[in-house]
Amino acid sequence: MRGERGDLYRDAITIWPAQTAPPSTNAHSRWVASVATPAELLALLDESPEGLEWIEVRGLLDDLELWRAVAQRHDALSLDVLMQDPLEEFSRLYRLVDASHARPIGVTMPVRPGFLKALKLATSIGLPVRLLPGQPVGAALAELDEALSLYLYDPMVDAPVEFFHSVLSHFHGHHPGDLWGILQEEPAMFPRRDEKGHVRVPRTAEVFSEMDTVVTPAGFVERHVTHLLDSGAECALCPWLGMCQGYFKWPDENYSCAAGIIPLFDRLKQAADEMRAALAEKEPMLESTLTS
Repeated sequence: MRGERGDLYRDAITIWPAQTAPPSTNAHSRWVASVATPAELLALLDESPEGLEWIEVRGLLDDLELWRAVAQRHDALSLDVLMQDPLEEFSRLYRLVDASHARPIGVTMPVRPGFLKALKLATSIGLPVRLLPGQPVGAALAELDEALSLYLYDPMVDAPVEFFHSVLSHFHGHHPGDLWGILQEEPAMFPRRDEKGHVRVPRTAEVFSEMDTVVTPAGFVERHVTHLLDSGAECALCPWLGMCQGYFKWPDENYSCAAGIIPLFDRLKQAADEMRAALAEKEPMLESTLTS
């Protein structure tokens, strides 16, 4: 069953299209602007409204002059650069280097064939990465496994790679939340609104109906998990349900996790256990050094 989330929804961060201003902008309304044009991005960097947490940048890696302009504007407002096609766009990540010295910048990319090239380049230049795995199959699933090896064992990878980073933290006893929240796809915690103000259903073209009191953003994940368990999905026997919460069973509830996703979580758990054992071995040596 789902764990209790307490007051997480109280601090929801709404994602709005930049051209659609929130009803009110103040210190108590936390929101994200999703921009798709250079003018929208530069306007927000020049004058940031109250409550703006960060800016989501879509489809602007092509614009070299834009990123030169961003590099000249120094402040703490962070950018989340969303890649549409990592394989085709990966070489343009170099355009973020100077801008990343002016403000925090992270990269979000879908897990699709070829994304590993973009991940390797992003991590090599020190950019945090958020992978959106969706329901990977074939080459994308194989690359996701390689990506985990890169994150775990490449000494040059210093910046966090999500979702690996938070799942590993979970196995070390911390509480980063589940995958829906970690990947900012939980519609109650990160409601993504369209131009009309409707909240989008994750990973679909649909929106939640304001007239529907059953299927709502607040109950979306819990309702999804309950349906999976009631229908006899493999989630019922999965040891990682608490962290996953049926993330990989949406939108296709028949997607199989056994071949790739469950082994991926197994590897993360094994890595956490190995790290814990290594630290336990070092503690007596450190204590001996300090007392001698």
